[in-house]
Amino acid sequence: METETIPLSTSKCPGKEISQYRTFDWQKDTCSFPNETVWRYDKDNLNSDLDQPELARHCKTGKYTHRCFVLSESAVQFFKFARFDDQLPEPDDNTLIHLIHQVRKIPAWKPIRPSQERLIIPGYPDLRTATAERETIFRNHLGTGWATYFRPGNHRIVAPVSRAGQLRVFRSIERSLLKGIPHGIWLINFPKLDINHATLAIALNRSVTNKAEWEIELYDPNFCQSTKTLFFNETQRIFRLQNTFYFIGGKVNVKSLYQRIYQ
Repeated sequence: METETIPLSTSKCPGKEISQYRTFDWQKDTCSFPNETVWRYDKDNLNSDLDQPELARHCKTGKYTHRCFVLSESAVQFFKFARFDDQLPEPDDNTLIHLIHQVRKIPAWKPIRPSQERLIIPGYPDLRTATAERETIFRNHLGTGWATYFRPGNHRIVAPVSRAGQLRVFRSIERSLLKGIPHGIWLINFPKLDINHATLAIALNRSVTNKAEWEIELYDPNFCQSTKTLFFNETQRIFRLQNTFYFIGGKVNVKSLYQRIYQ
């Protein structure tokens, strides 16, 4: 499907000039390691596009599981509240652990900070590099998987999903991306349990051949080597996720994450 990229706005967001902020780059602003799924899904049966090297990396230890919310929220927090500076010396372990905890304490829904007000992470140019070189520390201190089961916003999984509501979610994604800010999204089909997954919308493209169809590029914490695609049909007001090794593909319900308290 041919698409056209919607350019990012250079207008104002509430009280701030958008032009002073760079946009999210998944190759720099995400972790170098993935969330490892509990189940070893059958790639061939699902006919997924997951390549063998990424599948092997995905099940490397079987210990870094239930972290899709941790990795997606962390990516937002480091993007909005931290600044990496590779001109400074690398921190020792205790200093780095303290900085990680400081960033993670800031609610992800808080406004993006100007450069001079951000926490400085010395020794590295970006999150991807830092997590590659200090993987063990980041894995151990970004957050635990079990804690996500007690998130205040989890109760929303039982809230009814309407087509009008899905359009509102899409508009919210659109507003965030026009500001260059990633938008957290929760993919569910409750009461079906075929998917329950946190991701980030990071770019938006409109189909050239079907003006009602949009492609939303995702940072999917289950992958660290490629982005994935969520489709939205504006006429039908339906989201569809591409086929992956953990989801056969098709309709999903979407709820926003990290846009306000209790999300």
